[in-house]
Amino acid sequence: MKRPHTKKLYHRLQDVSLAESLFEYRGSGRDTYRIDYQTWPVAVHVSWPSGRPCLSINMYLLEKCYSLTGDSIVTTAAKLSELIRYCSGGRHDGKPCGFKELNDSDISRMIDRLCTDTYLDEPGQRLRNNNSVRAIMHAVFDFLEWYQKNLLLNGRMLIGTKSEGAAITVKVKQNSLTRRNYLHHRYLPPSVSTDPKLPIDVSMIEAIESKIDDLEFRENHSEAALRRFSGDEAFLDNYLSYQTSRRSFMIFMMRTTGLRPEEMSRMSAAANNKSIRTARPFLILPTMKRRSLEPPLRHFPITDKQSWRLKLYLRSRENWLKYCASRKSETIDTDAMFLSVGPASLGQPISKGGLQKDFQELCNRAGFRNQQSCFSMFRHRFITDLVHMHLLVFDGQKGELNKQDYRTLLEKVREKTGHKSVDSLWHYIDLVRGMSGVWDPVNALIKLTQDAEQLRSSLREIHRLVRLGSFDDLSANELVERFDEPLSKFLNSGKNVSLDMLAKANTSVS
Repeated sequence: MKRPHTKKLYHRLQDVSLAESLFEYRGSGRDTYRIDYQTWPVAVHVSWPSGRPCLSINMYLLEKCYSLTGDSIVTTAAKLSELIRYCSGGRHDGKPCGFKELNDSDISRMIDRLCTDTYLDEPGQRLRNNNSVRAIMHAVFDFLEWYQKNLLLNGRMLIGTKSEGAAITVKVKQNSLTRRNYLHHRYLPPSVSTDPKLPIDVSMIEAIESKIDDLEFRENHSEAALRRFSGDEAFLDNYLSYQTSRRSFMIFMMRTTGLRPEEMSRMSAAANNKSIRTARPFLILPTMKRRSLEPPLRHFPITDKQSWRLKLYLRSRENWLKYCASRKSETIDTDAMFLSVGPASLGQPISKGGLQKDFQELCNRAGFRNQQSCFSMFRHRFITDLVHMHLLVFDGQKGELNKQDYRTLLEKVREKTGHKSVDSLWHYIDLVRGMSGVWDPVNALIKLTQDAEQLRSSLREIHRLVRLGSFDDLSANELVERFDEPLSKFLNSGKNVSLDMLAKANTSVS
């Protein structure tokens, strides 16, 4: 679906350093100064539609950088962009207004516009649901409250309660789940109950993986899509090869680790290249959703077969970097695991948004344009399967479980998922227990499914190596060994599974 064309009013910045404090030392006949700097991995710059910087919002976001991590600051900037658009010409007379001139009528008009914006090709489809509108307006209220406290000195009461005579009247309410206070306005639309995101369907994953394979061949791209390469055959070949490898590895990582997209975008290639070559290979993963400028790292154990899969991708990544450097005639110094294929940013790190956009394009091309499909559904599947497998082990060992047993189980799951507290995982117990009837025929297939996934992943990569002739230091015997073991496991697991059970499980899981 096509969104209305609007100028982007914010830009994501990386590794921003600003002077934070100045120390002066006196002595030895001369003055000495030391400047301390604060560095943010991610920051943002916001402008008015004319291109003039929006100083007040930039000051607000700069202060928010201390409490927000990852791309949360970028999300906040995107929400406040709607306020800038309104103030630059959203009033009924079309004239611009300043933040200090806003009133309840402006809030009503802004909310109405946010609720009635539609897609260009589907006029009946709203651009945002009520929850999205509420989230935008809550960000606006928080900013206006900060603006009044820090910049609107000795002026009128801009935002507050009715008894205070504020131009924008709000009430302080508390979220019943998070216990956090927020500002509520009487014109806000009611929140809506959305369908919970369920674990992504296996058939959907397979369709996406199949589409990734198809898109490696130029004949599966439209003439218009290929035209932008201007007959540069070498670039097109390298582009398609690395893009396929990156997309395949992205799906592999989601299935194996359940990572958030921002965590994938911030993985260190050098650190993981070292950790997967140890006697007991493991991944080094950043953990987002924490209130710290530098996300803490966690170790995620993997098997030898999974480490081999990572080595294949790192080789493809290295080849892409070399090719990009040859085109630019300069060395590209980046430690990001996932790299861009865009002509303007060859070999540079790809952002969380870039990974999400790429995944959504794959879903659309695989035929899931109007179906719920997103990265978080991968994460839900990973966590649900992890909880289910741990429950099977605990049930077999202890029988009936008490609350402490569940907490111990969830603590083991938390170590792999990167959650700060097990309290965020309790609903997965209910989800898995509620699906107990559905999972009954699957219990005997869990090992079979794991072996089948490993076999398919090995086959996929071996097929690419054979077709591309990229054996490098892998001999034919090594390739056969990589294929033989997962195949044997798959066949042995299948001996104990009846066709009737397989049919039931296929119906239940699908």
